[in-house]
Amino acid sequence: MTAVFAIGLFALAACSKAPSQDALKNKLKSESEFSSLTDAQVNCIAGVLIKYAKKGDLNDYVDGKKSVDQVRGPADKQDEVTKESQTCVTAK
Repeated sequence: MTAVFAIGLFALAACSKAPSQDALKNKLKSESEFSSLTDAQVNCIAGVLIKYAKKGDLNDYVDGKKSVDQVRGPADKQDEVTKESQTCVTAK
């Protein structure tokens, strides 16, 4: 499941406004790969995505224009994304 968090955060982030963490969390919760996670875990993942992902991609994802695996961010931050995402998933 944590492989989802590799979510390809590989391109440089743009300077647009990200969706709210709540909006992103609600969208993530609608995805089958996140259905077994708690509300707190999904909220944590949303925070990681807001921190690292390209804002335009996040907006497009929340608006249904992109899938979660089309969300991108900086390639040099992939290790941090994976580590923080795994921490979210293993949190109780």
